[in-house]
Amino acid sequence: MKIITVIKKLIVYKNLRFFLPFTFVERYVDTYKMMTNYNTRVLDVGSGAIGVGMFMQECDVVSLDLHEKVKHAFGERIRASGTNLPFKNDCFDSVISVDFIEHINTNLRKDVANEMMRVGKEVLVHCPVGTEGEKTDKRINQTYRRIYGKNNVNTMEHLNNGIIYESDLRTLFPNSRIKYSGNAHLNYISSVLFFTIYFFAFVFHFLLKSISKNQPYYSAIMYWSKI
Repeated sequence: MKIITVIKKLIVYKNLRFFLPFTFVERYVDTYKMMTNYNTRVLDVGSGAIGVGMFMQECDVVSLDLHEKVKHAFGERIRASGTNLPFKNDCFDSVISVDFIEHINTNLRKDVANEMMRVGKEVLVHCPVGTEGEKTDKRINQTYRRIYGKNNVNTMEHLNNGIIYESDLRTLFPNSRIKYSGNAHLNYISSVLFFTIYFFAFVFHFLLKSISKNQPYYSAIMYWSKI
């Protein structure tokens, strides 16, 4: 486990994104490609330790997360809650959130969505969606439990907080458009490799990335704009 920890730190600090699982990189790249403006000021809500800043170093990125691991993220780093963003209205050209909103309790998701729309001129959100997303997360957790004898904390947050459907995204972000992405089977394999033979995951996904756009889909990208 110590070796894996060192590898992860090298990835974060040295921008070795080619060692990341393909599906992990893909969800960030597919999301920021839907932006309408580049070389702009971007807020990454729920960035975690890596965040979109790794893939958008040409932009002025602010990484925000309530967890202390945000100190490892790229760009300006701020510890704050997504329900109360410490910024003025419309101060970001784009607000991006990748794999964050599914970790928020259902009762708080509208507050987070409203804050994103308040501070950003456009908002892009990537998350697992629908029955395929839920089914895949259950498979991931079952496999993790067989290997380690306990639940996967990250995946259980998805399931316990309530799966997100396309209709939920449209309610949270009115007049938005939705694009499905990420093959469900490949996401399952990606997750299993991530917590087992992590170091070789990137090779496996490089070989299989041709099927990543095929159904059934695990996730979706939501795009909303004030204009």
